[in-house]
Amino acid sequence: MTLHQHFQNDVGIILFGVFAALIVTSVVVLPTQASVYHVAENGQDAIFCQKGTNPKTPRQSIGESLRCLSPGDTLLVHSGTYAESILSWETKIPNGKSWEQPITIAAYPGDSVTILPGPGKAFFWIRDPQAKYLVIDGFIVDGQMQALHGFKFQSGPTHIRVQNTEIKNAKHSAILVTVPSDYSGPSPDTYHEFINLHVHHNGSSIKDHGFYIQTSRNLVEDGRFHHNMGNGGKFFQASLSGVANHNIARNNVFHDNSQSRQWSCGLILSSGEGNMAYDNIAYGNFAGFCIQARVTNAQLFNNIAYENEYYGIYVGFETTEGSRVENNTVYKNGVYGIFVGDKAKNTTVTNNIAYLNANNSSARNIGLQKQTGTIVSQNFTSDPLFENAEAKDFRLKSNSPAIKKGISVPGISFDDKGKGKSKGKAPDIGAYEFQNNGTVRGESSKVLINPEKLGRVIQQSSAPKIIRPTLIAPPAGSTLSGSTETFSWSTLPTAQEYFLQIGTGLGQPNDPLTKNIFNATVPATQQSMTVHQLPTNGMPLYVRFWYKQDDQWIINESVSFKAASLNARISPERSPILTPTLIAPPAGSILSGSTETFSWSTLPTAQEYFLQIGTGLGQPNDPLTKNIFNATVPASQDRVVVHQLPTNGIPLYVRFWYKQDNQWVANEQLLFRAVSSPMGNLPPGPN
Repeated sequence: MTLHQHFQNDVGIILFGVFAALIVTSVVVLPTQASVYHVAENGQDAIFCQKGTNPKTPRQSIGESLRCLSPGDTLLVHSGTYAESILSWETKIPNGKSWEQPITIAAYPGDSVTILPGPGKAFFWIRDPQAKYLVIDGFIVDGQMQALHGFKFQSGPTHIRVQNTEIKNAKHSAILVTVPSDYSGPSPDTYHEFINLHVHHNGSSIKDHGFYIQTSRNLVEDGRFHHNMGNGGKFFQASLSGVANHNIARNNVFHDNSQSRQWSCGLILSSGEGNMAYDNIAYGNFAGFCIQARVTNAQLFNNIAYENEYYGIYVGFETTEGSRVENNTVYKNGVYGIFVGDKAKNTTVTNNIAYLNANNSSARNIGLQKQTGTIVSQNFTSDPLFENAEAKDFRLKSNSPAIKKGISVPGISFDDKGKGKSKGKAPDIGAYEFQNNGTVRGESSKVLINPEKLGRVIQQSSAPKIIRPTLIAPPAGSTLSGSTETFSWSTLPTAQEYFLQIGTGLGQPNDPLTKNIFNATVPATQQSMTVHQLPTNGMPLYVRFWYKQDDQWIINESVSFKAASLNARISPERSPILTPTLIAPPAGSILSGSTETFSWSTLPTAQEYFLQIGTGLGQPNDPLTKNIFNATVPASQDRVVVHQLPTNGIPLYVRFWYKQDNQWVANEQLLFRAVSSPMGNLPPGPN
């Protein structure tokens, strides 16, 4: 920073004029040097900028300290909670000169810095139509369901990088990048980068997302987007074509989004030309990855989509053309693995593993409906011999029939360096490439050569990872071996602790398991726990397995078992807790049609029963997704007939409660599947 700049910032133009008048000769401008400024809760904004370079005399607020910064400077924010909203029309945000001389605003290394933006605001809301070269690094942004966004960039600012930041509890989308309100084309190239973000629990409706980007040539990588109300993220604009071009999402995880319980996706590519997503993972969403509406030449490759409620990959809409779905692994999604329909045009579906989706029929692993020009080739729908699908390890075993069975596709080539490959050999099918040295390595060798997109070769840095720990033994649904059993699980490198709970009923949050038998917090270094004094009377047992990550407990699995049956007579101390139980239809079965009779065993002390049916698994005070039926039933009744059930094969969830001692008891949550009639009533894609 020059001498001129320091005085102009700190004492104003008048004092600088006095200073200049006292000097007969010209002011000598000193060479510009990058400075580091400090902000702390106990600081003072009234001090000179220069004093703020000393961590012992910090300034107090981020907004007030921005005026001190010049290209190359850094503002470090020390531990604490700051109620700050930086609005560019109120607070001037200086520009860097390049990525070599940016303005950097960062949490002090190792410190925890929480930002609480004001109601109706955002942490940074920028609408300067300038190249900012601004880096925002290392914050926890908590909207407290009052701030509209974590970050909003509108009206043309470019070159902003947000990294290593958590964004949660925004009232609307966590990240919103919009085209100018008077947009008439061409779509602005904004070159924003969103790197290593943790974006979760944002939004108030289906219209709110983890990120919502309308502009072109942006990068989203190495992030985790989950439990957002709408989509995990999307490149999209609601009504315009030719926007959101050449964006890239890579190495991200999108899981358990769609919290609004409406049609939504982990990630959407839409509205523009040449958007691509690769090396991403999607699970637990309504749909994993989607290509839809006013989009051309979008690419999905090297992704993994598993256990999404409806679609693993969806391609649809009449204005969707030239989509490429290549080298993905799509496993155990609810109704379709890969779906191309709703008038999509000229889609290529090549080199994908699509296995055990819905009923594992070829029509459900890869489904085509009302589309034109789709090319389907070299896909694999039989057992590919994954390393450990139950633990979400989708690497290929050495004897996998998917190895070397793919075909070369434009734009995806192979890096032979260190892999022992020979050029010209066929690629493997699916998201992973088996290595020729006889071991399956944790990184893929696929490389995208696409210099026209971001001006450089994009090297895949890492392969999809195992995302969550899973109970391995004993097998889910099995009968235990005796009164002592060892429960083991796959570990997660980022987990801080695990929690195992065993009881005689399936509890809900804040509702302990009926007759809790065992619970323990387990260190992250441990991957098994031996439990003693389990019942041996053949009764149902329920296990809940949680893990702690980023200082938050995550409900991971609720698994049912059956106690060993070793006693011919059940002793009083081992007598089962009496609870009413759904008898018909059998849990996990396919319903017989649009009308079904649900019946249960009764409990003499029950006052009422409650049956609820929907298309998602709700929690207390959170209605089931698309509630289909609910009714309170008198205690004298042991069945109810339900009409107008879906007949499209989708999963259905039933909750069965009973009232005792004037309190409702959450009793059972069971999964069924709707009967699959001719496919005339599949839910359409989103508008």
